[in-house]
Amino acid sequence: MVKFLLSISLILISASLYISYAQDDPSSLFPIEVDGKYGFIDDKGNIIVEPQYDRTFEIDVRVSFILFFTYKGSNAPYLINKDGKWGYIDINGDILIEPKYDWAGSFDGDLAPVRIGDQYCYIDNSGNCILKGDWVGVGGFYEGLGNIEVVDSSTGNDSLWRCINKDGQMIIEPQFKGATPFFDGRAAFWEKNDLGQIKWGYINKNGEVVINPIYDYEKNFSENVANVLVGAEIKGVLEFEGGKWGYIDTSGNFIINPQFDDAGPFSENLAAVEIDGKWGFINKSGKFVIEPKYNWASRFFEGLALVDSEGKYGYIDKDGDYIIKPKFIDAGNFYNGLARVNFGDKWGYINKKGENIFKDDYKKPFFAR
Repeated sequence: MVKFLLSISLILISASLYISYAQDDPSSLFPIEVDGKYGFIDDKGNIIVEPQYDRTFEIDVRVSFILFFTYKGSNAPYLINKDGKWGYIDINGDILIEPKYDWAGSFDGDLAPVRIGDQYCYIDNSGNCILKGDWVGVGGFYEGLGNIEVVDSSTGNDSLWRCINKDGQMIIEPQFKGATPFFDGRAAFWEKNDLGQIKWGYINKNGEVVINPIYDYEKNFSENVANVLVGAEIKGVLEFEGGKWGYIDTSGNFIINPQFDDAGPFSENLAAVEIDGKWGFINKSGKFVIEPKYNWASRFFEGLALVDSEGKYGYIDKDGDYIIKPKFIDAGNFYNGLARVNFGDKWGYINKKGENIFKDDYKKPFFAR
């Protein structure tokens, strides 16, 4: 059972906002859905932005391969959508950038990728186009570099990825297919070997191949460790069956040999792994610190991990003790002290005591696992 975990950072825009709560400034906003419209609450369940927006997030099919969205907290601009156009609001719900983009991504500090028609560019917090070019796709900035997709001049139709810095300077020339953002100074890419098989490797920020493309699949580095797949039957760029997962360091050396049926990234020094149909948690020595006994498990966020026990979701600590017992039919990870959960007849947000902080019957607080 493979479940890809994406924390999502795109939430929607409009032209007029109704602010119903203005006592203490909120530290983060959490999206909600009521009757098909989206708004935001704070961590106490107070409505900050009345539900009025049309959609949550949208991944551009031309750039979705490299976008790894993170739900920004604190004062990061929040994406909103109205009448098919995207813009941004601040932590208080005030419009920062009017909705005018056909697609938009999250801000990484002071820049965000957007598209109007077929033209991509990076904008600043005032909506000014700072960087643009003849691009067919873009990704957000990670570790100071942004991924740009350009047409392969040698074929005229294939696409290659290059990296630019925030001054628009090309740091890595177009040469790699399927390049991911940088994490821990490494970005993954793929190429076909002499047998026509798709294999994955990693480059550094100079564009140098530092880990040869020998893996059947990979996941991004986290805490200077990456989980990689070997021995699988490859059916496409993102399609595979079988194989075993292990963990490598930033030089490509296995620190934990391939042995797991599935594996998640390290987070808070532990990683969720699957073996014989059950999930548990290992440390960076490869030893189980929480034995495999769950139907599925997420990574740790804010000291707690979401687990599936007999079809119900609950939360455990790093000792494997339940802090919130399994009782939800669906749930998400904790973010800034709250997690979204499904009670069966409705959705809500809970705090780390398991208390429902909602003051109204919201249909679906949109926040991804």
